Amino acid sequence: MSDVKYEVVEENLKTEGLNYTSYGIIIYEGTKVIRHISDVFLNKNEAVRYVKLFNDENLSPVHIDYVIEDIISN
Repeated sequence: MSDVKYEVVEENLKTEGLNYTSYGIIIYEGTKVIRHISDVFLNKNEAVRYVKLFNDENLSPVHIDYVIEDIISN
């Protein structure tokens, strides 16, 4: 899985008439996008910190849903 890379993506979203900025995650395998997970974080620094950890630890994409669930439940 060494060719898997995670990246933060800034998103400008709208819900119930309110605009807000959130940060999602794009997962690449080589140069191909294999997954885009929208609206995960509201704090850019937190998003960057976790994505760096995912890359440093070579997190397998099969675990990302469980990891995100743990992050947002805390």
